[in-house]
Amino acid sequence: MLFSIRFKPLVLRLFLMLSGFAQSAHGQGAGLYDDQHGIVTKLSEETTTPFRFVGRTLEGQGTERKFTVEQFRGSVARFPAVQSCLTDEQASATEPDLSSFDWTKMRGAEDATVCLFRVASSYQNIDAFESWIAQFGFHHASRSEYRPTRQIGPSIKLCASRGRSDPNDRLIPSGIFGNFLRFDHSSSIRARFELDGTVASMQFSYNTK
Repeated sequence: MLFSIRFKPLVLRLFLMLSGFAQSAHGQGAGLYDDQHGIVTKLSEETTTPFRFVGRTLEGQGTERKFTVEQFRGSVARFPAVQSCLTDEQASATEPDLSSFDWTKMRGAEDATVCLFRVASSYQNIDAFESWIAQFGFHHASRSEYRPTRQIGPSIKLCASRGRSDPNDRLIPSGIFGNFLRFDHSSSIRARFELDGTVASMQFSYNTK
């Protein structure tokens, strides 16, 4: 009888512990919300998901060629969270539509690179990001596997391009340098995703030839 009395509380505690673990695991696996491209697992921001370029962050220590990341410092400050890359209406929404990306806020390739990183790291996986960029004309996407480096683990590189656009279909209609920032020529996106879905690098580039 004494054993039975002691055993029941033990079983109850074990049951509650396992139930709590299951709920925690379920909560970690569930995204914030699902949109037309995939599951938004978080609203990426610099404090929790620092911008990375070729695996390096602005605050990283002991990394070679850190100057390559420094070029993005101003853009990181300008766009500290994914909401700051969206239209004003969506920036304040509880579940913002990441498709409402405001290209008119982009002053150049550095701004676009940082904001694309913010979007990519908000989604659950590479498939969602590939679907997201396709809406802006970035087709002809290809993927390739990369071995681990000092800064990046085993990863998949996603490359996508956008051909010369129609004058009425520019990503950025105007800029501080006039036509130079209108991106009315070809542009490309190169992103690296580690196998767990972490975005390890992002780069947006364009040419005006």
